[in-house]
Amino acid sequence: MTKKLEAYCDKNGFEFPKSSKDMMQSSSSSSSSSQPPPPTTTTRTETTQKKRQKPNKKPYIPAKNTGGFAILLALHINDPNSDGLSKDDIIQYATPYCNSSFSSNPSTGQFYSSWGSMKTLEKNEYVESSGRPVHYYLTESGTEVAKVLKKVLEANDGIVLEPNSLLGSGTSEEVRPSIPRFEYEGADYYSWQPGSYDIYLIVDNREVRSKQQRDFFSSQLDSMGVLNYVKALAVGDGVWVARHKVTKQEAVLDFIFERKRLDDFAMSIKDGRFVEQKGRLKRSGLKMIFYVIEEQMSGDISKFGDAMQTCISMSVTNAGFHIKRTKDSDDTVQLLVRLTNAVKSYYEGKKLIVLDPKNLKSQYDYRDVLVKFRNAFSPNECVYNLTTFQSMLSKSNLKTVREMFIRMLMTIKGVSLDKAVLIQREYKTPKGLIMRYREFSGDKTKMISENFKTQTAKDLLLANENTKQNRFDPFANLNEEDKLKLKFINENPIDDPMGLKLQLGRDYFESIFDVILAGKPKITALNQYGREDRIFQPGYDVIGDTSLTKEYLSSFLTLTKYQVQSLKKSHAKVVKSLPSKYPKGLYKGNGVVYVGGGKFNWLTLLSIKTLRSIGSTLPVEVMIPSFEEYEMDMCSRILPALDAKCIYVPHLLGHKISSKFKFQGYQYKALALMLSSFENVLLLDADNVPLQAPDHLFQSEPFTSHGLVVWPDFWKRTTSPAFYDIANLRVDTDDRVSYGYKVYGEYTKANSPPDQDIPFHQFRNAIPDPSSESGQLMMSKKTHSKAMLLSLYYNTYGPDYFYPLLSQGVDGEGDKETFIAASHVLKKPFYQVRKFVQSLGRFMNQEYIGSAMGQYNPNDDYNLVLKYEGRNIPMDEIEESPKLLFIHSNFPKLDPWQLKKDGIIHDPKTDKRTRLYGTGLVDRVGFDFEMIQWKNMKFYVCDLGLKLKYFEDRVSNEDLCLEIYNQLEYLFSTSLEG
Repeated sequence: MTKKLEAYCDKNGFEFPKSSKDMMQSSSSSSSSSQPPPPTTTTRTETTQKKRQKPNKKPYIPAKNTGGFAILLALHINDPNSDGLSKDDIIQYATPYCNSSFSSNPSTGQFYSSWGSMKTLEKNEYVESSGRPVHYYLTESGTEVAKVLKKVLEANDGIVLEPNSLLGSGTSEEVRPSIPRFEYEGADYYSWQPGSYDIYLIVDNREVRSKQQRDFFSSQLDSMGVLNYVKALAVGDGVWVARHKVTKQEAVLDFIFERKRLDDFAMSIKDGRFVEQKGRLKRSGLKMIFYVIEEQMSGDISKFGDAMQTCISMSVTNAGFHIKRTKDSDDTVQLLVRLTNAVKSYYEGKKLIVLDPKNLKSQYDYRDVLVKFRNAFSPNECVYNLTTFQSMLSKSNLKTVREMFIRMLMTIKGVSLDKAVLIQREYKTPKGLIMRYREFSGDKTKMISENFKTQTAKDLLLANENTKQNRFDPFANLNEEDKLKLKFINENPIDDPMGLKLQLGRDYFESIFDVILAGKPKITALNQYGREDRIFQPGYDVIGDTSLTKEYLSSFLTLTKYQVQSLKKSHAKVVKSLPSKYPKGLYKGNGVVYVGGGKFNWLTLLSIKTLRSIGSTLPVEVMIPSFEEYEMDMCSRILPALDAKCIYVPHLLGHKISSKFKFQGYQYKALALMLSSFENVLLLDADNVPLQAPDHLFQSEPFTSHGLVVWPDFWKRTTSPAFYDIANLRVDTDDRVSYGYKVYGEYTKANSPPDQDIPFHQFRNAIPDPSSESGQLMMSKKTHSKAMLLSLYYNTYGPDYFYPLLSQGVDGEGDKETFIAASHVLKKPFYQVRKFVQSLGRFMNQEYIGSAMGQYNPNDDYNLVLKYEGRNIPMDEIEESPKLLFIHSNFPKLDPWQLKKDGIIHDPKTDKRTRLYGTGLVDRVGFDFEMIQWKNMKFYVCDLGLKLKYFEDRVSNEDLCLEIYNQLEYLFSTSLEG
């Protein structure tokens, strides 16, 4: 380096910097006589002494990209007047020029930092310091060296270094292009348009294959056409950046990876790096965090794969990381190539909002600004410039008691890092250790040190499985079956191999639940009723009975003015804050969604089997609420064969939401709508079975023009008038728009007698009668996504607030009115199927017993509405009817063993059997629906040997199969089919 620098100085006319000793000799020589010295003679002894004298010390020239190199450039470029820079400023400016970190962390084995080069620079009189706080500035010698280093770097790399510029991102002095800078709430940012940037992969300079192959990753990526370069990173082993094509500025994209060999992963669990690195990666604020584990390992470590598997699985479940396993470093390179292509695809056509704030003081500011921009500029991608990312995340984290305690312990002779970490785990603070010592005296103090014998990684891995950590780790004691289940859940699907869509959804859902949480009602639950009697619930098709007027409906659930105003404020905040659009690529296509779990897993299987039998090709998703309800046999073997799959709620939501919000019962259907991957959804209850293939409904009316289709329940609407006040809707009681029950044609008479007051829900702007039955629902997220989210808000706080407001405690109170109510509030169109719900059942002892509800085809219904609109044909004279489309077997459920136990289909005294739906259903639907369901039961239980915990806990497979055969035999003997 010195020889090259001397040659460069000679060639370009620069004075080569001299050491202090050279300068003193030069000064002494110049002060003496200008005449040449007189000739002298030397003896052999003097000559020998001169030969033994040490040569003059060569000047110190720091190597490229070392700490000294970076500090000299930072001071020279950013402090031209030698006013001095603080340590933090120097580190910020020097980081781009250095291949190693300026921060140390003894708790993770990182003892030294590049800042140590400052002492060398001061020792060589290149840098001086003064003041409190200390500021550093270049001496004349330091300035001369820095000038030469700068020119050498610019000449070799073809760049122009300017204040606070990035290494490798400058442009020629003749052309210094710029793009407009904007400001939002005190923070500067740039707007990079799609196509204005290229994507690079930065690989950390410490990311090596071996000491002999330090540039392995970079060279391999180069050979495969991946734009990349090597640089010291503040966090992670690699990060993808966007480089502006004109300005060459760089911005950190939302993708980062950490790479570990499996044996190193085990050691990181032992020494605490695993936990520390997870924290650093999460603090980066980047959305897609890949943890790459190379599964090369020694035989000794391989014995403890279960413990490591638990740690890996918990990283995915709790931290939201994406685990990628590779065989070796060659396989890792292939993975990085695929990830780079995925990143390019993800950002294709996307605008970047590049944050360049100047006043960030901490990582908390860094995070808060990022969150603020993401909320304000969604769906655009908000990212930090590389300089800010590096400077904010390279700040030392040695500020916790734990880390400072470890550093203190390591100053004691004989206390290594391993021992310090072990001591700190037992005694969390110095005070704790001191108090423990005070309990003993003399030889007994040895007891403390005996507890901290050196442990291997495998010891700690086993300890992690069997100690108090289990109290905080719900998966620590998983059996082998559950571990396989967790692994299966966390595997990325074929259509999202990198987990990009998964993370896109998690970010979106998190933003939605932030709004829902902010709109949480601030009053106690609504449970005060003004009357002791229950609200009367008349049938929609019944003429007469009590009129559900505003006064009558207001006399039951009672709210104070304060409660109304408080709920109104929360509701308005949510309506204002919920987005009208969702991220591009999150939802796609048409599909059917069910809510499974427990007994609903079984019922869903029956419905799906029928769906396929009648010719539907729609993809199907079954939402599973909890880990215990996730049935591996169903999700991994049965459903994929039926072009269906399980979607697991905690996996899709992420740990943050899953741990904060608890859902149950009716609340799940609104959640299933949002979590399903389909843009157009047919939501079916698990006990709802289709009679016709519903595929065509998505391309036909009324769905195409309305975006939401709901089906009728038996009853008139009982929504509290207070709901309309809370939702800021004015019901016009001077404008009656409905006269009650109507199907097709014209009214013959009102279902409210003339001498009664007008029912409240027959006025304009009230949600029209009848009430809704949500066993089936069709929704377009493209047109009704905000209504979908508002219904989720209603359901999240449904049991205490919105269920009472919308139904006032009547039968079936729950989610059923939330979907139509949300659309009505947002003035979104919806279609209510006109044909009234059909009761299906049987007669026993001359008494009718209902078993199911029949709902009709909305396309047939819509066409009949249009056919008879405005033709003045009395409703009673119209005999045409849509076809039955769904049978909602809500009570009793099609559970073969429970039906037998309850004596519903089999009388043990007489040994007689019966049908649930009578014998007339065959004529109405064209096939023996009930027999088909029992054939499906036989297919799953007897033919495939399906294993469901729901049955395993109650009956053997043999007994269950025998009962299915017995009922099937009876159904065959009584079938009227063809």
